[in-house]
Amino acid sequence: MIEKKDVEKLASLARITIPDDQIEKVRKDIDTILAYVSQINEAHDLTSSEYNYNSGVKNFMREDTEPHESGKFTDVLLKSAPKSDKGYIEVKKIL
Repeated sequence: MIEKKDVEKLASLARITIPDDQIEKVRKDIDTILAYVSQINEAHDLTSSEYNYNSGVKNFMREDTEPHESGKFTDVLLKSAPKSDKGYIEVKKIL
């Protein structure tokens, strides 16, 4: 927990003045923020690559080797489109 003297020190470093009646509210707000940051750090620790590796999660994507030749399926795709013009599929203009 952050103490009153810590809030006063932070206010001094930030060159702001916090009225005495507001220091307790600011202290509670800072505690809440630090608790949230702690939760984020815990979530990050759980999702690190080391954790995923140890949990057995693997990438099942194939390697990008031997791609098909350029334009091999262009004619088939253009024929299946409702409208095409000069090698491009025509779509309705949406603004």
